[in-house]
Amino acid sequence: MNWKTTIPLLGFAAAGLSLRHYYKRGALFFAHPMKEPRSDEVWVACVGDSITYGYGVKPWPEASYPARLGALLGEGYCVNNFGFSGRTAGEYGGAPYTREKLFQKSLRFHPDIVVIMLGTNDTKTVNWNGSDAYIESLCSIIRAYKALPTKPRIFLASPPPAFSSRFDIHGELLRQELRPAVMAAAEKENVDFLDLFTVLDGHPEWFFDGVHPDADGAKVIAETVFHCIKEMER
Repeated sequence: MNWKTTIPLLGFAAAGLSLRHYYKRGALFFAHPMKEPRSDEVWVACVGDSITYGYGVKPWPEASYPARLGALLGEGYCVNNFGFSGRTAGEYGGAPYTREKLFQKSLRFHPDIVVIMLGTNDTKTVNWNGSDAYIESLCSIIRAYKALPTKPRIFLASPPPAFSSRFDIHGELLRQELRPAVMAAAEKENVDFLDLFTVLDGHPEWFFDGVHPDADGAKVIAETVFHCIKEMER
């Protein structure tokens, strides 16, 4: 993050004002730099939480998985990062992704391809309401993108494993319930399932705090999504 971004953030903190307060009012545009798509490009929306956003990844945003994905896809693609830290798929928690302006912005983007990865924050004790409710929430999000005039190709990704209980993230819940639930939602809505959990499982060295992938982990995510998109195009 450069000084143009850091100085305003420090100013908000010094004033005792939350980032969320300003974010909801559209003042944190610098925290979500978006590319302007061209009509001859394939538009890709990466939707998710802090793992998509690239929390803790250095350098940000260049090393975040959406930025790396854009670099891999190259000319002819416009990839934008719609990740929002702390958000959930579920409407029953305290921070549903669908209540954020960024969700509406991702819909107005009218993507041709959508990669959805939400669920890590759903495993928090305060947010978890069971697999059935989580599946229905994911399906509702998928249907919102399906309804777009672009009729985007949708990839539903299982969130990565967690190697720490920091932030009240439940690793066993991710493994035992969340991954199967994502598979079930993908099957129910007839969209592509992207098994990022399995790809990153057994690699704690790719996570700087046990929950969030570091630059190496983000690179692996980007490469996995890239190969899925190119396979789709064959």
